[in-house]
Amino acid sequence: PMQIRRIAESVDLACQKMNRSPSVEEIQDLVEKQIMAHGAFEVAKRYITYRYTRSLVRRSNTTDEKILSLIECCNEEAKQENSNK
Repeated sequence: PMQIRRIAESVDLACQKMNRSPSVEEIQDLVEKQIMAHGAFEVAKRYITYRYTRSLVRRSNTTDEKILSLIECCNEEAKQENSNK
């Protein structure tokens, strides 16, 4: 628990130094670096794997939605193309 608190404080401090709102990706990168900086390499490995898996799922969902919109003819680009013929 104390190590987690130190990691969170380090990430918070790094975010404050940015003088702007960091993106989710930037925060996750900072978390990754701080986990490794505190020597929790196995945790870092699992966190990196989790992030990668989630990004694949998000991409897959986006692709599925695009395909479905084409099939259902809800895709604006496809509608525009069809109206030009």
